[in-house]
Amino acid sequence: MPDVTGPATSSPQRPLRTLLPLLIAAAWLAAQIALLTVHEPWRDEGQAWLKAIGLSTPLDFFIVPGEGHPPLWFWLLRLLSLVLDFDQARALMIAVAALNAWLLARLLGDRPLLLVALLLSLPVLHSWGYYFRPYSLILASVAGALLLDRAGRSTAATWVLALACGLHILSGWLFAFWLLVLLHRRVPLRTLVAPSLLALAFGGLAVLSGLGNHDGGRVVASIPSAMIHGLYLPFRMPVLSAAPTVAIAAALIGLGLRRSPLLLVGLGGLLLLLAAFHVFTYGLSEWHAAFGLLLVLMAFVVTRAPAWPLLLLLLPQDLLGLHKARLEATLPTAGDALAYAAIAADAGSGLDPARSLVVWPDYLLTATAAAGEFSYLSGNNGALVGAIDWRARRHRDIDAALLATLPTPYWLVCTACRPILAAIPAGRTATRIMPPPATLTEQIAAYRID
Repeated sequence: MPDVTGPATSSPQRPLRTLLPLLIAAAWLAAQIALLTVHEPWRDEGQAWLKAIGLSTPLDFFIVPGEGHPPLWFWLLRLLSLVLDFDQARALMIAVAALNAWLLARLLGDRPLLLVALLLSLPVLHSWGYYFRPYSLILASVAGALLLDRAGRSTAATWVLALACGLHILSGWLFAFWLLVLLHRRVPLRTLVAPSLLALAFGGLAVLSGLGNHDGGRVVASIPSAMIHGLYLPFRMPVLSAAPTVAIAAALIGLGLRRSPLLLVGLGGLLLLLAAFHVFTYGLSEWHAAFGLLLVLMAFVVTRAPAWPLLLLLLPQDLLGLHKARLEATLPTAGDALAYAAIAADAGSGLDPARSLVVWPDYLLTATAAAGEFSYLSGNNGALVGAIDWRARRHRDIDAALLATLPTPYWLVCTACRPILAAIPAGRTATRIMPPPATLTEQIAAYRID
């Protein structure tokens, strides 16, 4: 009589365990393709592209003027621009998403629920997925480094994370935590010196790049409440305020990493420093806050911590990610392209944006201009706009002379439009041709000035 309890019964399950992570990854990749097709590029996507193709002097290629970023992402964009246009280059993010799907399936394949929760989370489903920004490459770097470490190649992992520091200044936090991990393992210091110098060099270039950027410093009314908010954003929960969310997140992280107290303390210190950086320097956004979530993921993977605390941390992010996917698929998420389309329809074939389109504040149309390969006039200072020079402009400035002397008709795209409409001189009339879409939080409108 055959032994029905032996290996013969477990063998059909083994292929299923192998295939399940790949099926999950494939479903996520299909969602990425669908979301990219309906995504209206965000201004940061256009700004980086325009900045990269406008770099001229050798120094600009290392210290990208006014951006506050290391140069590696701009180098990649410049190379892409030699053979592709903006929209073609954006489509390449699906290749990066496919790489991330495969890497994460390998990394978390033995914990499929955690894999699903990570892939559906707000940053990984959106800004760290199909957005034309460096974050998806950073995610690939982290996943690849963790896999290299699992294979016993921690030095190679260190170099990968050092290169990630060339993509974004906040990658320095990921590299710092990785150094803590290796020092905790008593890895010889001599193996860390060279990649640490590379990471430090990228960080220094980012700091030099940000000099003169007026958006690089912030004043907060209450430092304690601002810090709590900075800690809250990576782990935000839709039904809870900041303080309870931070307390729950701290408890879950502490429970998961309780067997690694030194790494837990180091992780907590880095999260505090990241919150302070957000609060005082860089501003708060979901894609920046996601570095905190990625730090926690690294900690749980390298310590082989139980998955359930991280799973509970990710579930609210999944709700936010799915909610944003619904909005992205059904409603316009930015009004830039809508406003330009309304103006093009009103002006007809004779529209020359470089002579008759004013935008205020002037960063509003950067992605649309990058895709359409046109320039327009800045309502802030009257200059012809390509990439925005953050060092030379003021967000609320208005060039009244431009509004008074530009031949009519001309067209205006603006948000919170009352100040610039008030600056249009008597004798000229503003006719609204596109009201602010009700679905958008930013009230972008389009006008014809006669």
